[in-house]
Amino acid sequence: MKQYYYVDKGGARLGPIPLEEMPLSEITPETLVWCKGMEKWQKAKAVEDFQLILSQKVKAEVVEPASVPQSQKPKDVPQTESPLVSASSVPKKGNGIVIGLVVTIVVLVGLLAVLLFTKEDSDTSSSVPKRIDATASYSDNQVAETQNASTVATAQAAAEEDDALDDDEPQWEEEFQPDGFDFVCEREVTAADLSGLSKADLRIMRNWIYARHGYKFKSKDLQDYFGQFDWYSPRYTDVTSQLSAIEKNNVEFIKRHE
Repeated sequence: MKQYYYVDKGGARLGPIPLEEMPLSEITPETLVWCKGMEKWQKAKAVEDFQLILSQKVKAEVVEPASVPQSQKPKDVPQTESPLVSASSVPKKGNGIVIGLVVTIVVLVGLLAVLLFTKEDSDTSSSVPKRIDATASYSDNQVAETQNASTVATAQAAAEEDDALDDDEPQWEEEFQPDGFDFVCEREVTAADLSGLSKADLRIMRNWIYARHGYKFKSKDLQDYFGQFDWYSPRYTDVTSQLSAIEKNNVEFIKRHE
């Protein structure tokens, strides 16, 4: 709905007023009017929207003519721009289309950039866990290998330690010939099994496991002791890999009680 400004008989500019509410008594063919979209103020008789209004007013004046004093005629109003909108500032239709195209292109470019950035970030995120998993797997393998190597080294060191006899370590009695230590190779040793045994006895019990696997002792006293048994056949310098889990646990258990 168009809204117009107009110059009244006193020379004042009034508006904006919808065309349908325009006061007929104030509008004459010479009244200057303006609305958005018009380049300048124009007389009402030159504006198509006011021609119907003026024709209706003429018909009414034929029935009851009224003269308008010359003093009340509107003064010439200089052709000025609207107090609200300058005609030159209203974009033409062609300019509007160009601006719309530019805005559309900018929006599309922005969306494309966002999509590309999101895809690249997604690709990067998805590749990181793979590298982490590979690193974790490599680290786990390293830890496992280190633990295995440590276990083997510890067992081997224990075996070498087993046949070492301290100068102040008590010797077993010569008449002591244990015939029941084979159980250390078959089941887990308990505290009750160790009760009443001396440090020397515990040393024999612990090395019984190695002797049963044919370990070649470095200590002469152990060589002499196990050499008296027909079943002892020294063949290996390292029997760690031949020990069962029960035998390994028994070695550690007995050693803690020595």
